[in-house]
Order: sequence, then C-alpha cells, then structure tokens
Amino acid sequence: MPEKLTGDALIEFAKDNQHLSRDELIAQSGYVKTKKGKQGVCRAEYHQAIAAAMGVPIGAPVGHKRKPTGRLKVTSKGTLPVGAPYTRLLGLEIGDYVQAKYVDGSLILTAWQDEVPFDGTEEATLEITETCSYMPQQCAVG
Repeated sequence: MPEKLTGDALIEFAKDNQHLSRDELIAQSGYVKTKKGKQGVCRAEYHQAIAAAMGVPIGAPVGHKRKPTGRLKVTSKGTLPVGAPYTRLLGLEIGDYVQAKYVDGSLILTAWQDEVPFDGTEEATLEITETCSYMPQQCAVG
C-alpha cells in the first residue's frame, strides 16, 4: 500500500496521472482502506487532502449523529431515558448533572449550575447511569 501523498507531491501526482480513472488515481495516491479483506478508496479524505494542498481546506466530514426527534418513551420500569441528542443540546458531558422541573404539564431540563447539586444524603444521591432517567427534582447523566 503506497504512502499517502500530501501537499505539492499530491498535486503533481494528480497532474501527471490524469489518464487514470478517479478511483485508481485515489488508490495510487495512497488513500485506500481494507475492510473485511476488500480494498476501497477514501474519496472524502483524498478530496480534503487535495483541497488543503491547493490552499483551500474544506474541513472534516460531518458525522452522522442522531438528531433529537422530540419524542421520548417511558420504559417498562417507569423511567424516562433522555438520549445523547438531548444531552448534546444541553452541552452535557459524562458526570454532569441536570435539574428537572415540572412546570404547567411540561418537564424542563436544565444543566445544573451549582458545584454540588445534592446535599449528600443517601436519599438524594443518584446512581450515575448511561442515560438520564426522570426524577422529581433532578437526574444525573453519566
């Protein structure tokens, strides 16, 4: 597998090998991957490299993160898991706390601003779980 060309070397290689097919040019430039024994080309990575070599960086491709749907489902245990799309909207990370308020028939989640969200008593402490489950006053994300 050839080494990935970058910068002026990549531009020169592309100019000198215009007769090659698109995928062959990308492969010979070193932008290949092997998955389950099959070789494929990394088109997006190649296009980023050629654009950067020309002085026009285009940035990394956007990942396929789930978008919030606006619907949450209560589990059989009576909990309301709040998924990653919502924790991203609140800017939460693992271990952060959320305050839940019930106002006029709506549940409002806000990132907890205080240093210590609970008073430390056994009843008030929550076990950190992978999803945030509805609690009357607050819940933990972790």
